Amino acid sequence: MNILNTILLSGSNEKIYYPNSVLATKAISNYYRSPDQWDSIEFQIHATTPVEQLGLLKERMTKYIESLPQFWYPVFRIVCKDIEDSTRMKMALWVQHHLNYQVCTAPPA
Repeated sequence: MNILNTILLSGSNEKIYYPNSVLATKAISNYYRSPDQWDSIEFQIHATTPVEQLGLLKERMTKYIESLPQFWYPVFRIVCKDIEDSTRMKMALWVQHHLNYQVCTAPPA
């Protein structure tokens, strides 16, 4: 907090400068820890990809997510977001995680 403005960090670690005169008229909530969140990872699959290979991809995703329970919830979703040119499927992997920027530790000295 400075004399004329206050710097707040957004969820993406972007610095946002607010004049103190504006903040004096607003209600401000501060959450120490945000709730567990969902992230999506987008990828594309070609229409000629064999079904067996898709099953293997899902199996590997499951194995990876379940191998790190300290980071990921075991439930995830794979959704088809779009079909482009009748040749590609735009897919997304939705995962819920325990990761939180506010629970970071300082690097060793």
